[in-house]
Amino acid sequence: MSLPYNPKDLHWNHYHTINKENKYCYCGNNRTLTELNLQCMECKNWFHEHCLKNKSLIPKKSVLPFITNYRFICSLCNREESFSRVTSSWKDAINTAFANLTVQKMKKEGIIDSNGEGDPYIPDNYWFDKKTGICPFLDKYWEKLCTNRARTPTWWATVGSSMYSSKDQYVAKDEENRSASSDFTLYDKNLFNLRPSTGSVSNPSQPQKKNKVQKKAAVARAQSPTYAPLFIPEETLSSILDGILTTDTMTEHPYNRNGYKYDWIEEDPLLKHIHFRKKNVLNSQGPGVFLNRLDRDPGITLKEDGLTATTDKGFRTVRANFGVKEGNWYFEVTINKGGEKDVINGPNVRIGWSRREATLYGPVGYDSYGYGYRDRNGDKLHESLSSPYGESFGSNDVIGCYISLPKQEFPKPSNELLRKQNMKLTRKEEDRLIHTQLKPSDLIDDLSLVPTDSHSIINHVRKRTVITFKQRLYAESLDYLPINSPGLLSYLDIKFNKSNGDDDDSNEKIIKSKHMLLNHGSSISFYKNGVNQGTAFKDIPLCIPAAVSLPLERRQLTIGNYQRTPILADDGSLGYYPTISLFKGGNVTMNFGPKFKYPPKDLDEQNIKWKPMSERYLEIEAEEALWDIVDEVCTYFDDFGIDENVDEMNQITDELDETNEESSRRSYSRRSGRASRSRNHSYNDSFEEGDESEASTNSKRPYHRKYTSDRDNSIKKRRVNDK
Repeated sequence: MSLPYNPKDLHWNHYHTINKENKYCYCGNNRTLTELNLQCMECKNWFHEHCLKNKSLIPKKSVLPFITNYRFICSLCNREESFSRVTSSWKDAINTAFANLTVQKMKKEGIIDSNGEGDPYIPDNYWFDKKTGICPFLDKYWEKLCTNRARTPTWWATVGSSMYSSKDQYVAKDEENRSASSDFTLYDKNLFNLRPSTGSVSNPSQPQKKNKVQKKAAVARAQSPTYAPLFIPEETLSSILDGILTTDTMTEHPYNRNGYKYDWIEEDPLLKHIHFRKKNVLNSQGPGVFLNRLDRDPGITLKEDGLTATTDKGFRTVRANFGVKEGNWYFEVTINKGGEKDVINGPNVRIGWSRREATLYGPVGYDSYGYGYRDRNGDKLHESLSSPYGESFGSNDVIGCYISLPKQEFPKPSNELLRKQNMKLTRKEEDRLIHTQLKPSDLIDDLSLVPTDSHSIINHVRKRTVITFKQRLYAESLDYLPINSPGLLSYLDIKFNKSNGDDDDSNEKIIKSKHMLLNHGSSISFYKNGVNQGTAFKDIPLCIPAAVSLPLERRQLTIGNYQRTPILADDGSLGYYPTISLFKGGNVTMNFGPKFKYPPKDLDEQNIKWKPMSERYLEIEAEEALWDIVDEVCTYFDDFGIDENVDEMNQITDELDETNEESSRRSYSRRSGRASRSRNHSYNDSFEEGDESEASTNSKRPYHRKYTSDRDNSIKKRRVNDK
């Protein structure tokens, strides 16, 4: 692509936000103040939103000018533009609010012209407080500004505290009497200096307090995350743990959304190369299966025990911390409040099972990846369609949920799969596929086209990356993406196209769960107070990524608004999860076993072996132990330059399979007893349970990518693969 200027001739400022020539973007025009200007993570140039080549890259009215919590790569640095939002820190949101309020006032005073150009410096008399300025603006544009951030009851106070304590970012009108309710303005008066890497320039006389990881990650945070094992120097490991809290009483944390998922992790000194492991035991709950505080809509409120949930909003959903892939499983739900027939607008409850691809922003059964049972009329729900099923239920009823998933044997991958899975599509082929509607008949029905990685994690290293959030460590990874819209939206879309001249039957164009690769013989049933309501669903999809059902050539295409290709490999999180959806006052308490009020006696009479969901915890511990060993071995090979011989790797895999049970028992004993800390006398255990101190630190993403070029120096490298 040719530009109307030579980028090499531009003279940039220190922050790479403005240049003397005032030439930016594909168009070569100056930056503007009234629309979003995006900075490319690679070339650092700035691009107008209206100049983007992909007009559907950013959904309309989903962003505001001066947002800084994003990742963008231009078409000069990549074959296609890419854009994604990341978790917003409070300073990200506050800075954007300051900038937009300032621009609104400057427009009224005529400082900015109709083209959005003008002096980017904030006038001296522009001040805003949290009560009448910043907080009302954040409240109005919350979804656009506060990405992945919960609207807690005390968020107004948090905003004031952030401005009061951040002297490197905000200047008070009366510094001698500075407080959370003071009038503030940005320390750096140049609005163009707001950028993704740091949000704004800090006051050099008041340096921002950062731990070592945050300092070393300042450059890396502006780069694209690498979802793979990452190299770090030996001395950096201690820096990662510097200032990290080990208590689990956090009030704020990342949420699984927008194609990303998160796990709480901790250091394991016995893992010398991958360093970290997933923390499945929370101090406030103990070992077991619970509702997952990270895998829920922020509108769901969980009690400290992790078993009781409620909401005062519209339908919100929460999943358990573990899912199941095969076998027969059962759990109970006590309805504390729900199914009130004399109440028109709630409370209501829906109970069921859902996959990772299912949405958390609608009730279970809203899309092709969830299966629900409704309280009000006893209907079953799937793909936004309800069907008569069983008895209605309400307060004080106990609902049992049973799922049967026969083990699936997968054939050897076909030659077609081996030949095509690594083939790269040409730009012309991609354009043809993108503009061709995917139909149910296009999905595969041959199990030999399923990659081995999609149903076995033993063949690959899990790809995660570490982030710090509120002084705690999390592993961020890419979540599994749906390959279709919810049934109702797909139906309406097809009807719209039909009204424009397409007379084909719409049902033949809507991709449903029945068109995916199915687990024949599988079923879901529900019980009311011990009485089986019958089989609700049968022959549900296999526990493999939904994207595996796509034709081979479409697996390389980006999906919808996520703007990335789907994940096809099993990372250990695939399966069907116990799922609860609540509506305006709905309240439930989970019972994952082993003791139930109404155990499924009919299954015992039929000699069907079933397990309580509580036993899934021990299985997960065994699986995690095996996966940690595989990751550790594979990372060891990569670190020390050992060539990977296929036969040797297969032999190692076989040996790991044989010793899985023994190693899992050792690992479970080690993990549940926290023996790993006592064995390492140098471990810094200064943060004990009950230490609830939390500094309002920004969400940092230390990818440590800048160290990958140092592999040849004398410092011994380690490789981090975060669970």
